[in-house]
Amino acid sequence: MKKLILILLAVFLTVPGWADIYLYNASTTTWSGPYATYELARAGSDTGTLDAGDIVEYRADTPGGSKTFTRAGAILPGSSDSGASGNPAIIRGRAGDTITIDPTTAGYALLNSASNTNYLKFQNLNFISGSTSCLDYTGTSTGLELVDVSTTGRVRIDNRSDLTITRLTISGSTTGGFQSVGGNGVTGEDITIYNNSGASYLCYINGKTTASTLTNTVSTYNSGEGLRVYGCETAIVGGEFAYNNSHGVAITNSANDTTVAGAKIHHNINPSGTLGSGVYISDSTGVVVGGSPTNKNWVYSNEWDGVSYNGASTGGEVSYNEIYLNGKLGESNSGDAVTGHGTSTGLVIKWNYIHDNLNTAYAFVGGAAGSIYHNKAVNNGTGGFNTRGAFYSTSTGAFVLRNNIFDLNEPYEIRVDATAAAVLDSDYN
Repeated sequence: MKKLILILLAVFLTVPGWADIYLYNASTTTWSGPYATYELARAGSDTGTLDAGDIVEYRADTPGGSKTFTRAGAILPGSSDSGASGNPAIIRGRAGDTITIDPTTAGYALLNSASNTNYLKFQNLNFISGSTSCLDYTGTSTGLELVDVSTTGRVRIDNRSDLTITRLTISGSTTGGFQSVGGNGVTGEDITIYNNSGASYLCYINGKTTASTLTNTVSTYNSGEGLRVYGCETAIVGGEFAYNNSHGVAITNSANDTTVAGAKIHHNINPSGTLGSGVYISDSTGVVVGGSPTNKNWVYSNEWDGVSYNGASTGGEVSYNEIYLNGKLGESNSGDAVTGHGTSTGLVIKWNYIHDNLNTAYAFVGGAAGSIYHNKAVNNGTGGFNTRGAFYSTSTGAFVLRNNIFDLNEPYEIRVDATAAAVLDSDYN
């Protein structure tokens, strides 16, 4: 009788469609399984933990099929689960399968607060969650990779060094999209963030000491900023930040030397106040929007301004971009293509094509200062409320205005008050 029970139990644990999780043990180069849970698969390795080269693989009932794995709570990598540099431990869905992880009794789908869980790779997995975060990684570790992962909740990663993301999709979150807190070195490619309540943050709160790079990020239809870079140097390459974000890209709190290159930034909205700029920069030095002909950005149809420098944002550059159709009808303070406020000094604005904005091409107040040359500004002031002109300044800071083309702007080409006129150097325009 006992033998019969054991046989039936063994069959039950290996029925395809219920226990379809397998383990590849790198040290023995063998597959084992199927297992009913991630924990049982991990325990099946020769060390009882995931080591370099080990793989936990979720499989659909048939190759190329779809399968949802429900579990009571999140996947919890242990404090001893670690791969090695160049040889991570991998948790993945089988190639070609559509695998979904659904934690039916807990909000998180993947949760890790343990430190030293180094060089783990999650691949080809869809995570479902109704909690604050869908993926929440907080331990101090290095070498986390997310490849072909999607979530229906926020992805929050704290204090992870060498974070690599390739093809991550985040949607349906009520607390923002992607948030990287502290740590160093985020490299992201093809991240899609859409229809989330709240902003996506990079380098939020703690800052980073290693520059990050985001390539081809698409962030649309979020109620907060499409991306906020907070306190760290970041290269934003390509991508699209558009449609109902409160700013397309916000660069703030000493996110010094950040660059925005080759992006389309458009149709961001102003639900209240002065939101809705394409690129909003505050208290950050050396921020470059464009920088070369190959790094041209298209900044257009944003409800507030195109590119806005604020606070102590010194040494910024806006160059080789096309900035057009910004502003909102009926909102007389909106629609400046490039604007500077506060003590935004040392600005360099050159080789841009600026046209058809509802208000000015360039507007400066406070103590903003800089140089504007080799730009073309045409047909700005189309909103019917512009009383300023294509170039407008009441700033106490000095400006050099040289070798620009102004044409068909309303109601003036250049307008400055007495204070600004005393420190304006303008010729060959």
